[in-house]
Amino acid sequence: MPLRRATVRHARQVRETLKPIFPGYLFNRFGESHSDWRKVNATTGVSKLISFAQNLLAPVPQELIDSLRLRCDQKNILLPLTDLAAGVRVKVLSGAFWEFNGQVETLLQGDCTQLLLEFMGQTTRVDISKIEPERSEI
Repeated sequence: MPLRRATVRHARQVRETLKPIFPGYLFNRFGESHSDWRKVNATTGVSKLISFAQNLLAPVPQELIDSLRLRCDQKNILLPLTDLAAGVRVKVLSGAFWEFNGQVETLLQGDCTQLLLEFMGQTTRVDISKIEPERSEI
């Protein structure tokens, strides 16, 4: 279960805690027969397994699981991306600037990055959190 650090503010106190990246989800590997998934689906506390049809579970690509494991430390805390640096081309994957391409200008504290985006005929500086590097070459 990959975790992330989160700051909690309550009653004028600030503390850091760990929260799951995917709250409420459990990743499980089933045997070749896939027959044992019905037992998990019937377990107390399990809402339901994600499936596309009544008898077909929704598989998570092994590459995704492997890449998440590689980005976690020994305590399963998801580490920040290390391949981001000033000048790297990126693509915004969600939010108001979804599908915009830009260039990293500055890495800010925490999970934020300052990007230079081109739209409406000009270059604009935008602070965005949680970005992934663009898959294509610069």
